[in-house]
Formats: sequence, C-alpha cells, structure tokens
Amino acid sequence: MGAIGTDAVAAAAHSSPLQAAYGQTIDRVSAHEMLSTTYASAEAPPPVQPPRGKYDPLPWPDENQVPPMPAPVEPKGPGMWEEILKNPTVKSAINTGCAKSRAASSAPGGAAASND
Repeated sequence: MGAIGTDAVAAAAHSSPLQAAYGQTIDRVSAHEMLSTTYASAEAPPPVQPPRGKYDPLPWPDENQVPPMPAPVEPKGPGMWEEILKNPTVKSAINTGCAKSRAASSAPGGAAASND
C-alpha cells in the first residue's frame, strides 16, 4: 500500500467544508519576527549603576587573604556511647531485656504470653 498522490490530497482539501475558513494562505508576521524587529530598532539602555549607599560594599577577598582552615581536632577518648555501653549496669539491663524478649517471642502466644 503506498501513499496517495498529490492530486488526491489537493482534491480532498478543496472539497473539505473547512476550505472556506482555512483555505486561503496568509503569510503573517510571526511573533518572533515582531520581537526581533522591535529589539533590533530599540536603542541599548544605558548601563545601570549600582546604588551607592552609606557604605561601599566590601571587596571580595583574595585567596591569599583568607586564613587556612584549622586542622580537625582528634577525639580525646572514648565517646559518650562507648562509656555508657561499657557500664556494667547498662550491660546487665540490656542482657535482661534481650533475654525477656527472646523468651516472649519463643512463647506459644508471642509477646502477649509473657508473665511480667
């Protein structure tokens, strides 16, 4: 199956009910053409001077003027959590809680069957 010929396309276009409204080719100026003409004919605006206030803005520092970053501080000893977890009371509480959790989860009723 091939494409229909240009004669068939022209005949279909001329017999269309839309031919009366849209059949005539009009070459109007596009928006792009209008804007490019407007901007081409317009004069360049004068350069805008920044407003001068009471104080002049500080100049950007050079890389040579910026002081170097201090070296990172090494931690002096064990962290807070390390100290807490090494505490024998905390270890005992964690082990007790884990043991109760294991016992409750292995019970036939699950956590609801614990006898606390």
